Amino acid sequence: MKDKVIKRYDEISKYNFLCKNCGMCSSKCPMGAIKMEKNQYSQYIPTLDFDRCIGCGKCLNVCRALDFNTTKHKSLLGNYQYLLLAHSTDEKFRSSGSSGGVISSLINFGLKTSFFKNVLTLTCDDNCIQPKPVIVDKVSDYNKCSGSKYISYPICEAYNNKLEKLAVTALPCCANHLCNESNRPFIFGLFCSKAFTYNLFEYVCKKEGIDITQVRRLDFRAGKWPGNVEITLNNNKKITIPYNRSYFTAISNSYFFTQAGCLFCDDYFCVEADISFGDPWFKDYKRGSDGDTVVIIRTERGKKLIDEALAAKIIDAESIDEARIIKGHAKEIYMKKTAILSRIKWAEKLVGKKFKYNENSFISHGRNGSFFNSFFLFNNIIIKQKGWDKYVFKVPHFIMFMYRFVHAFIMQQYIKFSKYILGISR
Repeated sequence: MKDKVIKRYDEISKYNFLCKNCGMCSSKCPMGAIKMEKNQYSQYIPTLDFDRCIGCGKCLNVCRALDFNTTKHKSLLGNYQYLLLAHSTDEKFRSSGSSGGVISSLINFGLKTSFFKNVLTLTCDDNCIQPKPVIVDKVSDYNKCSGSKYISYPICEAYNNKLEKLAVTALPCCANHLCNESNRPFIFGLFCSKAFTYNLFEYVCKKEGIDITQVRRLDFRAGKWPGNVEITLNNNKKITIPYNRSYFTAISNSYFFTQAGCLFCDDYFCVEADISFGDPWFKDYKRGSDGDTVVIIRTERGKKLIDEALAAKIIDAESIDEARIIKGHAKEIYMKKTAILSRIKWAEKLVGKKFKYNENSFISHGRNGSFFNSFFLFNNIIIKQKGWDKYVFKVPHFIMFMYRFVHAFIMQQYIKFSKYILGISR
């Protein structure tokens, strides 16, 4: 078994896009032989101490490096009980949250009512730049951790299966592991198209002429929805970059600084969560508000928490139609459920190994997005293999914005005129 373990970690070291960066293998190792560490591209991947490894295989049992969560649901949203568009009734949470502040309100409510005893989440100490996992059991400690953290970290590394009434805020890659635990935690799942590496922050600092050592705090979604990227320096000077329709949007959505494993994840709506949460990217959504949260209630205990929170007036909510959510997130669904297929086949040829997936769970459409797959693979993997990633830092704002704008426009038109949205509302 030890030979198999060593072989797997050699593969991941060579092909970092195989790793989903969840950190579950590290938490399962009884000898502490596995650590999640950054590689040369700031991606967290597992490193193995061969001498400490006893070959028990527990890490292989939880690793999904060659496996996908491809269960075919009746809805593209996954199995659910009902759908809401909600926001916190506490203006502090609503204004500080990315979109509606619902997660913070529910976790506060859950801790106060003993619905939860512990919460595994990410904290950034005082600066919100490089997140770290932390387990808290007090409302005051949790509130210090609230806020969006777009720089990724393998949160499952700190997972403890022995904790009772544990709640976890998780991306789909982590939720897909946590849902299989014998003492399953309560999962607050986040819609996720991709997670970013620390290099994204380095890029922004370089473009803004900021000494990275002088940054005191980083907020990715400050202000009115959808918010601004706000960087606070030690001298209290603040640099503000619009979150939407800016060079930040261009560079973040161009996949240059995305965890490579995100290119091979097919779960956008975090279908294994108890409750899933995301932004309301609807054309008719009112901009300039404090935001609302799309809430997908999936399990009985998720429903119980929501019902109690509504009764206690912790959140305000209204029902929302499934088709509206699907239409508002069509591009993300396309990348996760259609374009992914040719990315997988490309990776299989590169690695020389067959992955585990059910092709019928994807949405076959045209040429399966070969153009878009080539675009993202070139950005995220190929340019790094060629050593060209250093040139990304030299691209001017305007060129980067236009580069992304042109691609996004073409993709939008492709989806629109191919009537892709009709093909996915099944």
